[in-house]
Amino acid sequence: MLSLVSPRARLLHYLLPPYQSYQGDAGKTGKILALIEMASSLASFFWNPIASSMMDAWGRKILLVLCPLLSAVARSSVAASPSVATYVGYRVLNTVALEPLFPVVNAVLADIFGRGTSKCLVEQSKLNRALTVTRLLVLLGSQMVGHAGTTEQRFFVASGLNIIGALIMLLGVKETLPEESRAKLTLGRAVNPFSFLSFFGWTGAPQTASGKPAQPRSALDRSSLRAIGTMLALQSLTCCNSTVGLYRMNRYGASWGLSARAQMTLVSEFMGLIESYAQVAICENWLKFATSEARSAGETNEHAALIRVARWSQRIKAFTNVHSAYTPDYRSLYGNLVLDATRQGPVMIERIVVAESKRVREKDPNAAPIGQGELHAALSSLEFPIRLLAPWIFSQSYGASLDDNWFSAMFPRGAGAFLLCAALQGVNSELMLPYVAAALRNAHKQTSKAQ
Repeated sequence: MLSLVSPRARLLHYLLPPYQSYQGDAGKTGKILALIEMASSLASFFWNPIASSMMDAWGRKILLVLCPLLSAVARSSVAASPSVATYVGYRVLNTVALEPLFPVVNAVLADIFGRGTSKCLVEQSKLNRALTVTRLLVLLGSQMVGHAGTTEQRFFVASGLNIIGALIMLLGVKETLPEESRAKLTLGRAVNPFSFLSFFGWTGAPQTASGKPAQPRSALDRSSLRAIGTMLALQSLTCCNSTVGLYRMNRYGASWGLSARAQMTLVSEFMGLIESYAQVAICENWLKFATSEARSAGETNEHAALIRVARWSQRIKAFTNVHSAYTPDYRSLYGNLVLDATRQGPVMIERIVVAESKRVREKDPNAAPIGQGELHAALSSLEFPIRLLAPWIFSQSYGASLDDNWFSAMFPRGAGAFLLCAALQGVNSELMLPYVAAALRNAHKQTSKAQ
């Protein structure tokens, strides 16, 4: 909550006396914050598999209560004793506390309304709408209120709100995961952050959180999981372009000032609000279009339309990256925000996993389904090495495209990272997603022959 009211760099300057001398030195502050982000990422890497295993084995409620309490402890400690150590501890513990919270909330909604159903999507849209409105109110309110109270006081207020939230979860929320649907907690798998490698079929025999081999899933066999994992890795890489702000400052100069950035943020939040209202309709219209497209191509499998929507999502994102690289006027970037609101690729990938898991359970009730916590842990762990490497990859491509060379002679200076993203999204759309579709088709054929 506090991070929405006060930027982290300013918070660092205010709280930590040793870094007061860095005020105004963006380079040194950036390095300090980068080190803290790395520590937080490492903590998440090791914590996510544990939290996700708890979610599937012990139920959702324990994390709904534990996460706000951990955040309260983190914020209270840094407010009571501001120092380098407590600030770093606060950032790491707060990341550990809050990162599993929204996946748990989404899992609760899926337990109640059915995983992957239209009703569940409606309820998730309502939740996203409420969060977007809250962010907008905080964004507007922080501009009007300014520095109300001391930083320590705001930390204590945020800590108190966390405790109230934990009490509400403890007393007012019922457990939504039935005992018979819970997975067995396998300690070796829970504490192993590299278990995502076997989950996606890259090493060993893929297993579920219950310790059962993934092979009984039939349609989600080793090749299918490997294809989906590779595609998601490329997709995650394109979300880590850390050069966006630098490129826009260099390309648009003085026009890309504080006012322009604030307007872009405000429009982005409003588009998120509109998307939360229209997401179900957007998904259904995409599916109608993709189903017609698939039938015209002679594809009748259930997943064909879902894959095609995901492909169009990647094509749209590739276009917005090319547009970002070439547009001479930053105001045309508002169009990117409109197009981004129409992309529903991640929703379709989730539906594929849900549909295939359901198919397996119908054919073999003893088969171990993919748990929601298990899937979240695998995706989070998959993204960790990408988050470590991607900033270096994009910064190198950005720097190389600034130099006087063949690239800068052919393309806009500094556009290397955007064009790299567009190329990766093209690979996803035209190679990886068709590979996923082919792997699923082959798995279905093998299942039919076996029966």
